[in-house]
Amino acid sequence: MKKRLRMLTVMLYPYAYLVCLAAYYFLCVRFEGSDGLRAGGLRALVVLAVLFNLYAAFSVIANLVAAVRGKRAAGELAKANRMIKLAHIPAYVFHFALGILGLVASVWGIGLILWAIVIDFLTIILSGTVGLSASLCARREGLLTEGESIAYAVLSFVYCADVAAAIVFCEKLKKR
Repeated sequence: MKKRLRMLTVMLYPYAYLVCLAAYYFLCVRFEGSDGLRAGGLRALVVLAVLFNLYAAFSVIANLVAAVRGKRAAGELAKANRMIKLAHIPAYVFHFALGILGLVASVWGIGLILWAIVIDFLTIILSGTVGLSASLCARREGLLTEGESIAYAVLSFVYCADVAAAIVFCEKLKKR
């Protein structure tokens, strides 16, 4: 259960920010909360974001360490990686649209563009680390050659190619 909760954190990573921002908007801005509520709400969001980032980083590092030590199976990690990558597609599309909106939003658009870039970068690092873990396990278990393992590990960190690689990787492990 603990392993799945950690992977769920990575899967929901790009969406957690949207929920927090929506909550802040509706509680503090839309309903015209007091300045104290706005400031306190913003501080709470920043603290929540830092804690969530730390937990997500801890999750993927713990997963990587468990994979290196041989405590995780390649097939299990490949399936988790595929599910995570597929679940992130709508978030990537939303962040791309946010970046495009930022291009036409004059000076305020810079913040939107930076937001989209930072969240997408952190998301690809977290989900790519899960792919790296799966690749290391598959190599250790003899399911992949060294070249295939390196290719899948590298592709896990490349936008768009990561989704295709996760699907191919999972299907390849099913056949073996």
